[in-house]
Amino acid sequence: MVNLGTDAFCFIAYLEAQLCGYVVFNKKANRIMQIAVKKQFRNQLIGSTLLHHLQNSLSGPISIINVDSNFNAMLHFLEKQNLKKSITQVEMRLNLNY
Repeated sequence: MVNLGTDAFCFIAYLEAQLCGYVVFNKKANRIMQIAVKKQFRNQLIGSTLLHHLQNSLSGPISIINVDSNFNAMLHFLEKQNLKKSITQVEMRLNLNY
């Protein structure tokens, strides 16, 4: 675990001395700020292991926000980890032609 100031920490996963994934967590908000696993290391339980370590270091519920609704692999992964969708965000754009 790497402390990132007073409000956040990070678990980092290495496989054969190569960085392959990480999860960053905000303690104040009980929220996952970032989670990532390099493509070549996906489907090898690295993301699941990172979340398992995170859950074992905490008490109470956790959440994650700003998950791209088009990133089906991430949505499927989070659902397999028993995270439930509770709200959907809509991205809105306004093209300004000056």
